[in-house]
Order: sequence, then C-alpha cells, then structure tokens
Amino acid sequence: MRVIAKKKKGVAWIYGILSALGLLAFLISLGEEEPLFTVFGILICTLGLVIFAQNVRMPDEIISVNEETGQIYLHPEDVSVFAASVSDISYRKGRLRSGSFKWGTIIIETPNESYSFNYVADCEVVAKELTRIMYLHKNK
Repeated sequence: MRVIAKKKKGVAWIYGILSALGLLAFLISLGEEEPLFTVFGILICTLGLVIFAQNVRMPDEIISVNEETGQIYLHPEDVSVFAASVSDISYRKGRLRSGSFKWGTIIIETPNESYSFNYVADCEVVAKELTRIMYLHKNK
C-alpha cells in the first residue's frame, strides 16, 4: 500500500490562531456596551475551534492505494473502493481573496457514493495521481 494523500498539518495552526484571536476579541469586548464585538469574538472563536478539532481528528494518512489490485483505501471513512469503479475524481483548492493554497478538498465519486476529504496536502497532485490509477485499472 502506497500513501497517496496526507492531511495538511498547517491548517490546524491557522485555525488554532484564529480561535485564539476570536477569544481575545471576546475578552477585550466584555466591558463594552455594544455586543457586536462580543458576538463577533464568539463566532470567530467557535468557527476556529470547530475546524481545528475537525483537522486534529482526521488521520494523517487520508488515502492509500494498492496499485496491483487497484484498491483505494479511504482512511477517514474506513472504506475501500476499486479504482475501476470510481466514476470521477475532482479537487478544490483552499482559497483566499489573494490566491489559493496547495491544500484543499478531494472528491471521489463512485456510482453508489460520493466521498469528500478536506485539508488534503497537494490536492492537485493527489487528484492527478488518483485519476491516473483510475484509468490504468479501467483499461485492464
């Protein structure tokens, strides 16, 4: 089994810092009469903590492949699919206004199910490699 996709570990740091900034905004605004800054701080802190926890719970290895049998093992779902049964593989890079990141989301579709994995490092390279393996086993 060869590991194709790993999670991007820097995402946890980004959202950990974001939640700390939200907590700081909340603590600063406690004495204020306007609740807007307080609500803003709570929302930012909550969003950061949810995404941080989601990233930390995800296993380091997301997708592995056995190229001889064409079996793709999806670690977070604890599911195995055959490359020949995959109908589509796509990706979406993480973005900000100023540009995009190398990490993003991988979407694997089979006739029965659709699997989506967030925070995948080098998602474009992963999608191309999975597509190569898919076509290699469809032509056999």
